[in-house]
Amino acid sequence: MSSNIENLSKKAKKALCDYTFSELNAVKDELTTIDSMNVIINGEYSSMNKNILRNCEMWHKFKNNKDYLITEVDTQLEKIGKNIDSMENEIIKMDDNIKKIEKQVGIYP
Repeated sequence: MSSNIENLSKKAKKALCDYTFSELNAVKDELTTIDSMNVIINGEYSSMNKNILRNCEMWHKFKNNKDYLITEVDTQLEKIGKNIDSMENEIIKMDDNIKKIEKQVGIYP
């Protein structure tokens, strides 16, 4: 009788080990799947990160170009303003000279 119990005990242990190993293999398969999914997710995350960084760089370049263009336009407007002032001064001088000539000729009182 004791050999029957030992046989049953061995069979039970073997069945338990087989069951445990199959469960462990199923868990291992699940972990492998999860690892694969993590690799995919990390790849997507890395790609998104690169896109965000590239967009930030492009924005900074655009902002720097915009700032440069604004500065350049301001400089050009300032030059135009100075040229207009200079032209106005020249017109005033010419007007004064015309008045002097008119005075000399007797046209301007």
